[in-house]
Amino acid sequence: MKKFFFLLIVFTTLTCCPFSFVNAQGGVSINSAGAAPDNSAGLDVSFTNKGELMPRMTTAQRNAIANPAKGLFIYNTDCDVINYNAGTSANPSWATVNATNVLAAGVTIAAIPVGAICSGSSVTFTATPANGINSPTYQWQVNGVNAGTNSTTYSTSSLNNGDVVTCILSSNENCVTGSPATSNPVTMLVNTVPVITGTDPTGFCSGSAVTLSASANLGTINWYANSTGGSSLSTGASFTTSGLNSSTTYYVDATASGCTTASRTAVTATYYPNVPSQPGAITGPSAEDLDSVATYSISALPNVAYYFWTVALGTITSGQGTTSITVAWGDSSGAASVSVMATSPCGNSATQTLPVYFNSETFNLTGSTQMISFPSGISTINITAYGAQGANSGGLGGSATGQLTVTAGEVLYVNVGGAGNYPTGGYNGGGTGGYVGGGGASDVRAGGTALGNRVIVAGGGGATTAWGSTGGAGGGTSGGSAGSSTTYGPCNCYAAGGTGGTQSTGGSAGYPVNYSGTTGQSGSLGTGGGTDNDNDGGGGAGYYGGGSGGTPGYSGWGSGGGGGSGYIGGVTGGSMQTGVQTGNGQVVITW
Repeated sequence: MKKFFFLLIVFTTLTCCPFSFVNAQGGVSINSAGAAPDNSAGLDVSFTNKGELMPRMTTAQRNAIANPAKGLFIYNTDCDVINYNAGTSANPSWATVNATNVLAAGVTIAAIPVGAICSGSSVTFTATPANGINSPTYQWQVNGVNAGTNSTTYSTSSLNNGDVVTCILSSNENCVTGSPATSNPVTMLVNTVPVITGTDPTGFCSGSAVTLSASANLGTINWYANSTGGSSLSTGASFTTSGLNSSTTYYVDATASGCTTASRTAVTATYYPNVPSQPGAITGPSAEDLDSVATYSISALPNVAYYFWTVALGTITSGQGTTSITVAWGDSSGAASVSVMATSPCGNSATQTLPVYFNSETFNLTGSTQMISFPSGISTINITAYGAQGANSGGLGGSATGQLTVTAGEVLYVNVGGAGNYPTGGYNGGGTGGYVGGGGASDVRAGGTALGNRVIVAGGGGATTAWGSTGGAGGGTSGGSAGSSTTYGPCNCYAAGGTGGTQSTGGSAGYPVNYSGTTGQSGSLGTGGGTDNDNDGGGGAGYYGGGSGGTPGYSGWGSGGGGGSGYIGGVTGGSMQTGVQTGNGQVVITW
């Protein structure tokens, strides 16, 4: 039977098909010449006018072949190439015989800027696909770890020295080989940016030389003045200036391997004026209860780092050295105060002082006598009196302070002097000048209201005339000041000003010197001098008043009045000052 079928195949081949022959080795030839198959071939096909067709299919159909044998050939109609399985049946890998029509996947990357960068600098990498592959996907990696997004570029400012950046390109096109493809690696050279710190000096005086210093973790330190760029003044860890002043600011940076500190650091030397200005007025309560706590402050002065405070009859509990302190007041009566001065290495300012009164009562001008008495338990009071100013911005009133022993229920009589005006003198004894009056005295009286009952007096100032002859200041240990003289040019004549009152007598009147003029009036006990002449200035009142001015004999020209004297003979621990009060007088009593 087997021989029959073999003969049938051969017969069929000979009669209907090109000649076929099977040799002893089992090879088969198909040709028109009747040639035997080559001994090395299992199938030997030979024609000069025909070709051989292998299975033709799409890429999808090829990929659908189940367990394709290793070496299996197909013709890919999508790509017009011959594919063969170069892998295994379990894990096919289709290779291409004629790769001319197939795109090979590939990608290259480049960085901008090129070469070394500084830490923290931004770098942008750009991927360029090879062979015109359309719409691939990109996966960026840093040291093999995914980074960035599906984009042709990747930017970052967080790379470290030695980091390796790559990009993986993938394509879903039918006729692409080598996908996914990994780019060339870019290994980063990242230089460290120096870190710098500066040290400020503790302060300096105008025009002095100062050494500024700074330190950096690496690189070269550069110094600049009033600029964050340009040429450096000097290099190194320190820089000594000469003639440093408050208008100069110095900057410092460090550079290493082309990397400069991100921003220049200002190393500012704190400037102190040679002698600071006196602090302004102290803000805080000037009348306080015993055993109370209060806050006192001033406005800051430019370029002053320390303020030294002192307190009489109290304790500074916080804030020493600053512009604001807290004071705990004690339980001792007396002349309390808060004082402050600005300090610098170059000198100290004048002191600013605020008097503080305990359980105080302040008396201002009323034009009449005022009264005060004290309950039991009060035996000593403190009195501060201020005389009034003479008219026309005349001489300032004086001050007088002291302690007085009192008994429970005792009445004291207080008179507050009024400022001089036109044409009369101020309340409580101001002299009435012909044109402007002197300032009244301020006083306290015990045991009655007469002049002889005064225990303390602050003298008033003399009047200044409308033509500029100034009045004398009131108060003072030696009495009030004299008023200034006046001169009238056409007649070369002038008149002396009134003198100030003393502790024992009134001030002398002003008088004409070399021409027929008018003599003023002398001061007397408690009253400043005055006159009916229409040109001179009235004297200020005081314990003894100052004399009024004289005139040189020409209408419209008169000299200034003298100031009244102060008095502290009826108190203990007293003191007086000349010329401290503007406007009306005042009396402050504390206990």
